[in-house]
Amino acid sequence: MIIQENELGFCALDGYIDSNVGGYTGDGYANTDSGVGVSISWSIQVANTGQYSIK
Repeated sequence: MIIQENELGFCALDGYIDSNVGGYTGDGYANTDSGVGVSISWSIQVANTGQYSIK
């Protein structure tokens, strides 16, 4: 599953959605602010309890 910016599952980011550099899919890419503690937030649901990898 791919979670695109501005679609279900994408919650927030410290920065903005940008599109001035090619190679992205969806509306653009998450251009985060520089610094310690900045983040991108997603909301996901899984069918079973366990460990999952996110790439």
